[in-house]
Amino acid sequence: MAVTETVIHGDVLPFYIFLALLLMIFAGANSFAFNSEVVEYRNFRSSFENMLFVLFGDFGIGNAEKQESSVELAFLIFIFTTFFLSLTMMNIFIAVVS
Repeated sequence: MAVTETVIHGDVLPFYIFLALLLMIFAGANSFAFNSEVVEYRNFRSSFENMLFVLFGDFGIGNAEKQESSVELAFLIFIFTTFFLSLTMMNIFIAVVS
């Protein structure tokens, strides 16, 4: 009961908004960078879906095709995405626990 009250509490709402904003930014970045070469990132919806998969640890979707397109850009976006999404998720979990 206490966990569900904390998850929907107003103090945690900014973390959720920031997480959604980050997901949209990285989905847009992947869609912009790889839309003409990688099928999984052709439009914003599929890019957003793939960013949700990355958020939960599934990093392999379209990764080989992105590296064939541009190794440096794929690596840079991957590092930024995993770092910022992991950091945001850790802050949400800390806010929920405390």
